[in-house]
Amino acid sequence: MRWLPLLLLGCAAPRPQPLTVHAVEWNPHKVDVGRVTALAESGEDLYVFGSTGAHVLAGGAIVGSDPSVKGWRAATTMTAVDGNGTWVVALDDRGRLFRVRDRSKLEPIASRFGLEGVRELAQLGPSRVAFRLDHALAIADGDHISRYDYAFTAIAGGGGHGAGLMAGGVRLFDPFRGIDRTFAIAAQHLAFDGAGRLVVASNDAILREDGGNLKTRYRGAAIGALAAAGERVWFRDGEELGVLDAGATSGLHTKGTLIGSPTGDVWTLADGALARYSLDRASVWQTAIAPIFSRVCATCHAAGTALDLSTPARWDAKRAAIAKRVVQEKTMPPAGHPLTEAELAAIATWTRER
Repeated sequence: MRWLPLLLLGCAAPRPQPLTVHAVEWNPHKVDVGRVTALAESGEDLYVFGSTGAHVLAGGAIVGSDPSVKGWRAATTMTAVDGNGTWVVALDDRGRLFRVRDRSKLEPIASRFGLEGVRELAQLGPSRVAFRLDHALAIADGDHISRYDYAFTAIAGGGGHGAGLMAGGVRLFDPFRGIDRTFAIAAQHLAFDGAGRLVVASNDAILREDGGNLKTRYRGAAIGALAAAGERVWFRDGEELGVLDAGATSGLHTKGTLIGSPTGDVWTLADGALARYSLDRASVWQTAIAPIFSRVCATCHAAGTALDLSTPARWDAKRAAIAKRVVQEKTMPPAGHPLTEAELAAIATWTRER
């Protein structure tokens, strides 16, 4: 093992700039998924794991459920063992591994990997997942499982690499490429950015790997969470959400765990309650408004109609009219096409936010 000195360059990190973060309505129909403890996304499907079992949502509606297991730690996607497609894999609170089969059935898979007592899992890349055990690490690449004598208290992955928290530092590893590097830093949280670079958070700073060293990219008061989300890395400073290289948010307070979305959005999970946030108005529209549009509005306002409202830009252009007709006067949609209270609230929120 080679120990590298911690190089804290760029100490005069940019001052945080105000960041506009939008809440995204992920559960417009208020379906009961219990107290949530883990989630994963696969394409348009959202896999939610919690106190009432495993649920698969598409377009805000439940399309499959299995209530047989009710305690969960984590979930992710991984390449199928046979290399055919993608699995959604979840870890329960007893260290057992399951995959969700056919969007509806939990299938135990620990015996396929020869793994018992898994503590944590992390996706290293499209075809590799790491499983943290008590005194070792197992890595699945879609064909077989390899074991390594890495003893970590937490792991993260991205860009094909992995990293683990250990006594006295952070270990960056990629046994397939011969990478094994250790940074002496009192780290609390780990992630990888969209370029596959290691991001480390201490109590009051966030550092990113650059040229073999860790360089300070953000200084805060109390870094409480870190999560990779597509090309972004989200963090929480105190109770405020922020994005690395963009600054801290103002006025939005959150708690709990951060879970990154492949879309670039972020989920917050606190005391069983799940919430989603985005920097992208188009992402908010796709998640919160598009299902309402498809169910209620598309008959009269699809692409090619006299009043096309089929895109976020077209809704933005008609924001004032939508607020007046739909939210205030309630003269739209016409009779026979009622909105639910949740749908009306989602549209009202959309019209207020910029």
